[in-house]
Amino acid sequence: MAQWREWNPTNKPGTCVWCGRVLRFRSEAFDREGHWIKDRSKRPRKQKGGDYHDGFFCGLRCGYLFGVQMATFGRRLNPRQ
Repeated sequence: MAQWREWNPTNKPGTCVWCGRVLRFRSEAFDREGHWIKDRSKRPRKQKGGDYHDGFFCGLRCGYLFGVQMATFGRRLNPRQ
C-alpha cells in the first residue's frame, strides 16, 4: 500500500484529516416506520460525514494510516478541556 499521495489535508471543516478530501454525507433511505422515502430531498441526512460517520476520515484507509503515523511518532491526541 502506497503511503505517498499528491494531496494534503486542508484542515477545513468537512474534509478528511489525513487526505483532505471532502467528506461524503449520506442520507437515510427509510423512515422510522421502515417505509422507503422516494423523494431524495425529504431524506434526513447523517450529522457527520465520512464512510463511518465520524466526521474525521473519509474511509478506513485514511483512519488507519493516520493512526500508524501517530504511533510511529509517539504522539497522542488529547481531548480539549
